[in-house]
Amino acid sequence: MVQLRGLVGLVQPQVESPRESWVLLEIADASLPLPEAQFWVDVDGVRSYRLDFAYPDRKVCVEYDGDDAHGSEEQRAHDEVRRAWLRAQGWIVIVVRRGDFTGAALDRWLGELRAALDPASAYSNRRW
Repeated sequence: MVQLRGLVGLVQPQVESPRESWVLLEIADASLPLPEAQFWVDVDGVRSYRLDFAYPDRKVCVEYDGDDAHGSEEQRAHDEVRRAWLRAQGWIVIVVRRGDFTGAALDRWLGELRAALDPASAYSNRRW
């Protein structure tokens, strides 16, 4: 019950998959601010790109690439075009994959996120 009470505040109905929930839990466990789930980015006033998790005020997003939704060559090519556009608009894009929840891989993306959210970090002030 104690653990459940701590987790209830993390529930976000917009989260679309169990692995996205894992991403959110890892962010919370790292004591980082919680992002907005399923954030839309407009292109010329039209909702065009939905990000799994975003910190819109910092232009930082975290995307989970699961094998089911991002496994095909066509989908990977689409993801790269979308991410290139986001980077060109000044977004920092952090991609998390299935094997990125333990050890050095977990430390890598959480470190990237921590640096991107730190206002004093050169990484967070970088513009693509």
